[in-house]
Amino acid sequence: MYIAGNYLFSGTDLDEIFEARRQEMRQAIEAMGPEEARQADGDELLARFRLADPGMRLDKSYFVAERRLGPGDSEEFEAANLAPEDIAKYKAITIAIPIKGDASLFEGRPSIYNMHQPQADIVDGELHICFLLTEFEEQHLEQNFKQHIGLIERQLEVTQWQVMGFNAKLAGDIQAALKKRKGKAP
Repeated sequence: MYIAGNYLFSGTDLDEIFEARRQEMRQAIEAMGPEEARQADGDELLARFRLADPGMRLDKSYFVAERRLGPGDSEEFEAANLAPEDIAKYKAITIAIPIKGDASLFEGRPSIYNMHQPQADIVDGELHICFLLTEFEEQHLEQNFKQHIGLIERQLEVTQWQVMGFNAKLAGDIQAALKKRKGKAP
């Protein structure tokens, strides 16, 4: 059994994502007029710039597709490092899991890196996990799915802790940016 798809949690470092969000918040406050800055509501800004806790909705998961592989699927076969002559022996089963929170957090690299990165594609607010398997391996699909979900959950746990830290500090960052902006007002 092979899993085809992009590696999750292997993109930009989460700290860079957080800093970009802080910068976006600072720019929004800097762009405020003097009166708007005086009347700015820190809670409203917090709601706008905080990050939603990422997670999966396993109870809403479903099968997207099951299909036999053919010559047009050579990219998936190359990714799984399989010989082209074996392509007819495999089929692809795709399972979708709706996600909550910011989808970019499923791509961001948490501070603790796992050597066994889970794979999935992010499509319209869902993780699409594609398993390439032979008929003999189908009986192990549920076990492999649960194992893969376990990998995703372990990485998500680290991401969730980092998001909680970012959100906890964000209120102070907003107040500091508002104070600085109000100090520039005439």
